[in-house]
This record gives sequence, C-alpha cells and structure tokens, in this order.
Amino acid sequence: MRHKYEILRDDKSKQLTIREFAVLDRNVKNIETSMLKEDSYTLLCKETYAGEMIHQAVAKGVEDVTAVLRTDNLYPIEPTIAKIAESVIELYTQSKDASKSLYFDDNDFFSQDMP
Repeated sequence: MRHKYEILRDDKSKQLTIREFAVLDRNVKNIETSMLKEDSYTLLCKETYAGEMIHQAVAKGVEDVTAVLRTDNLYPIEPTIAKIAESVIELYTQSKDASKSLYFDDNDFFSQDMP
C-alpha cells in the first residue's frame, strides 16, 4: 500500500497535526507513486498533538518523538515512523509554521534485503 503523511506545525494554535493518506484504488497500482494525483489518496487518519508535548519529546530524541506520535489510530511501521519522527524533529528545530509531506510504498520495504 502507498501512504502519504502530511506533517503540519502550527505555532499559532501550538499544535502539530499529522494526516495519514493511502491509495485505496486498485486501478492505479501500476502507476508510479510520483505520478499519482493528490486525489488518488484517501484520508485514513488525522492526529493532533499539543506543541509542548512535541517540544519535550524533540529535546529527548527520535525514540521519544516516536513514542509520542504513535497512537491507537496512527501506528506506522518502524521504517515509516522513524522518518516521520525525523521530519518532526526537523520541523521543530529549523522553522515555525512549517509543513512537510512524506510518501511511502510498503513494497519498497518488502523488496529490501532482509538480514
């Protein structure tokens, strides 16, 4: 399955929002991810976090950010959550009111050599 995560830092509301989207249409499975249109993605989940909680986790590192971001509704697999956590840290150390979109294809994880 192909996923898109939108990470939005809003300093005015002092919140971080992560929206998870996925491609559910089987008719586009042979289309490269980079060629998909935005309306190919369906919203699966939206999580909002208190900015102060994120600031505290960022100060402690990736593992703490990962622990804070994972919820009952938003629980990405390990390679994915690590990239999301790194992006959150980047947003909180470099800028204000910023956003970032990340794209993942589960097939990429399965095609990698396993130890």
